[in-house]
Amino acid sequence: MAFDNVVFPVVPLIHDLQRTTIDPVQVFSNGTYEYRVRRQRQEKFSWAIPGQTMSNEQKESVRTFLQERLSGSNTFPYIDPELSYMTDGLMTHYSGTQFYFNLPNGANAGTHPLFTSDFSSLTVTVDGGLPIAPTSTGVVNNTIPVIDVPGTNAGSVVRVSGTVYFVVRLDSAFNETILALDCTNTPTYHSVSPIRLMEVYGEF
Repeated sequence: MAFDNVVFPVVPLIHDLQRTTIDPVQVFSNGTYEYRVRRQRQEKFSWAIPGQTMSNEQKESVRTFLQERLSGSNTFPYIDPELSYMTDGLMTHYSGTQFYFNLPNGANAGTHPLFTSDFSSLTVTVDGGLPIAPTSTGVVNNTIPVIDVPGTNAGSVVRVSGTVYFVVRLDSAFNETILALDCTNTPTYHSVSPIRLMEVYGEF
């Protein structure tokens, strides 16, 4: 699996997007038996995107996108219609002049860190000053991405605005998903399971 920096097609939704939070575990194995289970430090999001009301053009764009991502194996950026747009989102101090992102809104605001790989649209403000572009980025602290804001410290109020992308992978069966999106099939095959995406960490 590799990160492919091409954004999942934005499809207008008539039915609601289903977003859930899971508490993932890591299962260790010696190749024959599972011998230890460790709960991961951060929860993950998953999304179910309904495809029943997509136009043929929208289905084709999603189908082509997934086929070009190594049959859905690669990770890629995804824009959540509610959570990806940050306006003056409060950042959390990490160390020195480094700060990391929090979820911009919703029930878990401020507790779920944003694992993103694209900072190109972001600007930050320090203590209410003029917006500036982040000077550098890195992935540290259990793969949580941080930005460096010179001249700041633990007491600085740093806020961020812009569009953030969730790093995801296809979480539904590739063949079934492609079949559902194939516009040459009869309508019976157009209304099967939704397209499921799963948030991933540290794979970009």
